[in-house]
Amino acid sequence: MADSYPHSDTELLQHNQVSLAELKTVLRREAGEFSLTIAACNYHRLRDLVVNDFVQANQAQRLRLPFNITSLVDTIQANLGEVPPPSLMVTGLEQLKEAELMAVLKGANLSRDEFRKHFPFPIVLWMTERVRQEFIRYAPDLRSFSPSAILFTLPPSELIQALHAGTNQFFFNSLEREGDRNLTTTTLRLKGSDVLRSEVEFAIQDLIASGITPDPDLEASLDFLRGRAAHSRLEMDAARNYYERSLAYWQAQVEADVQPEPDVTSPIPTLPPADKRAVLWLHLGLWWRNYAVLQRGTYPSALRQARQYFEKLLRYFREEDHYTRLAHFLHVLAEVLQKQRDWEKLEALAVEGITLHQQTADTIRLARDHGFLAEVALIREDWLTAQSEANQALALLKRAQATLADNPAAIDLANALEIANSFQRGWYRFLLGEAQMHLTDPEQAIQYLEAARWETDPEFDLTLHRHVLEELIHHHFELGHYWEAFDVKQELRQVEYRYNLRAFIGAGTVQPHQRTAIAQRLDDATHANVAAEIQASGRLQDVEALVKRLQSDQIQLVIIHGPSGVGKSSILSAGLLPAVQGLYPQGRTTLPLLVQTYGNWQQGLASALDEALAPWQSSDSAQGKPATFGSAQGKSTPKHTDTPPPLFQSSTPLPSPPPPTPPPTPESLLNRFRQGVAKNRFFILIFDQFEEFFFDRTELADRRVFYEFLQKCIDQPWVKVVLALREDYLHHLLEAERIINQISPMAGVEDLDMLSREVRYSLANFSPAAAEAVIRQLTNAAHYPLEEALVHRLVGDLSAETGDVRPIELQVVGAQLQRQEVHTLAQYEALGASPKETLVQEFLAYVVHDCGPPNERLAWVVLYLLTDEDRDQRLYRPLKTREEIEYELSLLEMPFELDQLSMVLSILVGSGLAFEIPEEPEARYQLVHDYLVRYVRDVQTPGLMAELHTVRSQEKGLMAQPLTDAKAAILLLKKIRHWQQRMRLWLKKVWFLE
Repeated sequence: MADSYPHSDTELLQHNQVSLAELKTVLRREAGEFSLTIAACNYHRLRDLVVNDFVQANQAQRLRLPFNITSLVDTIQANLGEVPPPSLMVTGLEQLKEAELMAVLKGANLSRDEFRKHFPFPIVLWMTERVRQEFIRYAPDLRSFSPSAILFTLPPSELIQALHAGTNQFFFNSLEREGDRNLTTTTLRLKGSDVLRSEVEFAIQDLIASGITPDPDLEASLDFLRGRAAHSRLEMDAARNYYERSLAYWQAQVEADVQPEPDVTSPIPTLPPADKRAVLWLHLGLWWRNYAVLQRGTYPSALRQARQYFEKLLRYFREEDHYTRLAHFLHVLAEVLQKQRDWEKLEALAVEGITLHQQTADTIRLARDHGFLAEVALIREDWLTAQSEANQALALLKRAQATLADNPAAIDLANALEIANSFQRGWYRFLLGEAQMHLTDPEQAIQYLEAARWETDPEFDLTLHRHVLEELIHHHFELGHYWEAFDVKQELRQVEYRYNLRAFIGAGTVQPHQRTAIAQRLDDATHANVAAEIQASGRLQDVEALVKRLQSDQIQLVIIHGPSGVGKSSILSAGLLPAVQGLYPQGRTTLPLLVQTYGNWQQGLASALDEALAPWQSSDSAQGKPATFGSAQGKSTPKHTDTPPPLFQSSTPLPSPPPPTPPPTPESLLNRFRQGVAKNRFFILIFDQFEEFFFDRTELADRRVFYEFLQKCIDQPWVKVVLALREDYLHHLLEAERIINQISPMAGVEDLDMLSREVRYSLANFSPAAAEAVIRQLTNAAHYPLEEALVHRLVGDLSAETGDVRPIELQVVGAQLQRQEVHTLAQYEALGASPKETLVQEFLAYVVHDCGPPNERLAWVVLYLLTDEDRDQRLYRPLKTREEIEYELSLLEMPFELDQLSMVLSILVGSGLAFEIPEEPEARYQLVHDYLVRYVRDVQTPGLMAELHTVRSQEKGLMAQPLTDAKAAILLLKKIRHWQQRMRLWLKKVWFLE
């Protein structure tokens, strides 16, 4: 915790001589045989002293565990040489997160006999007190191999000195070394937060156990550290209390003009109380800025509080002539002024920053000053100045990059440039694009904005990322790029929904909600990422029931079924997938694999498996991440690390492509599962929208390959299968059941019954009570409050026809409700006699508008063509191929281009209004729900219905006449021209591919 200590290494070893002697005795007595010893030590310095003492005496070998350890036995085996060591000291368990540590300990407990079998030498596991408690809890059988733990401690005087030096170091680092470089727009990047939660806390506990009370200075410093630790865990109330208590003490010291005694033994100067007070002003300002992000309802007032603390901080630096510190912290206030849209004060601060950062030769902060000035110029519609300032900011980053290339050892510059590339470069691109849009070249401006789209990350600056997307949508639409505008709009919707800014997603698939980096919390493993509406609607019970089934040793296959729109895909992506990530059955790590398309299911499953296993090859990734292949909805938001558009690609030639790998086969996939099971993994194969399998695989021989693969999967331990499909396709599973039972009948084993209650799991619509819970939960989380009377009325309208609420209809109506900012029952009733119907119709109109003004008429007609009525005048939604849609448009003499129709169909499908059902030789289209049919037909005029009825009747009559009839000849000519147009499009695609 500090660079100087009151006790030498020899004195610390002498303090622990009894424990050292005990450990030496154990290693000598158990030499050449397996034994397990637990060494308990809470302090890295002491632990390293002891371990190095044994290693230098050739009495032990040390193994530092990697961050991505999955199996203790496998890791030890992989790091052993040919000659067994005299003993092995294993360190690093304390670095594992709670869930990872639990999995490793459970796995070690299961494989305890492997230790005795493979390791003929003593093993010492070094543990902190936290790890030791988890070891006792999760590895009781392995613990039985070990006698009582051997304790290593620090003397009280060492603890006191280390705490004084350590807390002073934190204060000093905050002012002199960190600056604002560890700050982003949404979070405080707290270095050493693990140390704050462990060594400092352990030191305090050990002091108390020794009957020693910290002096007031140390107590106030510890409050600061406790506040930082709580702040990093987002325990906001506790953090604020600690900060304010520490601030009050240092403020009193300043008023009493107390001067500290210098510590001549420390290389770090002892800071005066005024400096420590400044550090507390900084952290309280950061606390209020972060609180504004967490609690958007308090955003303006929280920003005002943050501004007050930052102004005090900068005023103190000016009064004391600390201009280097002023230069380092100027931007914490600039960010708040930017959020408050105080452009005059921001401009003045940026101008001051340019002077300071030129004096300190700080290229990165200087670029940011120019960025602030570019934004001010944009607000004032001074496009040329904005363009110039943004270009200067980008040029300064380029200069910094060149400086780093000439001096790769410049660590501070490398770190600063990394932060600038992650959090600021995309902002400069955006400012330049906005300025360029109002000058001479809007198409080039679009390229800058697209680059900003890729270079800004919602995880770290959600406000900026949303603003970039909103402006891209506007400019694409104004330029007639309707498909591009819709594509960006879909991304914006997903971002807003996933970060709890949008209560309802409309007709799309629900995804797990994410929070900005500041809002990451430690939650219960099963419920951590489960979407809010899954929990609120009562569907959490379904998730828990499905998880319980998957944990059962008796169940290998689960069939999830329900009517269209009941939310099967949503409960998988937003409920089951996040929940099973917290499963560690018998210490195994769960890897869920999600497949949603079936044209090449082997490749899809292989890709999902590659993605799931990737974290185990990289220590930088989170473990147990669910893998998805072929998802048509809920695509992940592009990050700034992805490849930017061609304008900004590097000119460096691309490396030669690797040799092609052989395509996956069912047997190769099964072998990979077997290998994973051997490495302590548990696979859950989830096949969503499985009804599409029967469209994609029309030949029985192709389907049989999958059935055989399915049978081998469910016969393997630790591999389970989930199939999710619409209930009107359940009968197709009888074919699978018959073939599976024919493959390998076993004596004494019952045939697989895929439609039994033990295998099937039915999902139904929401009850009214559950629907109300959904609405309250979602609207509260998104800070979109609804009047209670409105909630009751809305659910009543949604359940009026069937007595329950379709999840898809709730999402559609809710999305339009929020879009129109309806909060009260009075506003809802003002929509007309049938508010729900009005909202659905306006939702339809909103999607049609996305197709662009020149295409709106075509979009309405296509929607209408996806409706019909039978002989009994009952409305329904027919399945139609694209060819049928094109032909009926031709009959109506509706002018259109094939590319134009492609875009309209893509937008209707992408918005969730229509299904695209893959079939051979051509896909078919269908409205997403029966209840939409009436709304679509209500929007259209009776004239269109009559016109379509007339031309269909004329077609039947004319085609029965000889071709000498002029009208029949014209009809045939229309068909010929229609097919000529399709042929031209097909040839165009072929040429493009070649």
